[in-house]
Amino acid sequence: MSEPADISCCYVLTNAIDLLSTLEAMGVQYLDINDRRALVIFTGGILNLESDDASLTSLTRVKITVYDLPLHSNHDKEAEAEAGTAYITKFIDRVTATAEISYKRTTQNDSAE
Repeated sequence: MSEPADISCCYVLTNAIDLLSTLEAMGVQYLDINDRRALVIFTGGILNLESDDASLTSLTRVKITVYDLPLHSNHDKEAEAEAGTAYITKFIDRVTATAEISYKRTTQNDSAE
């Protein structure tokens, strides 16, 4: 694994979900670090998911950080930020579609974008 890409996005979910069950339903591999953090292998890349308000089994707010982009991604620094954001969006779209909920992207201080 290379240096973390340091690309993060924060989201508020419309309803609480059991993220671990949702990942299992998606067939996505993960390692739960503790009750508020998990590493997820999604389409060949690695994401760090952290809840700032509850456990991963009743998740309503999540910060997603790219640890490693998929191998086929462009690793040019300028393009990496765009690819990282698109990768996170693809992941959260799939999670929320599987859980049949929606989300809003927020900033660290919780104001909706």
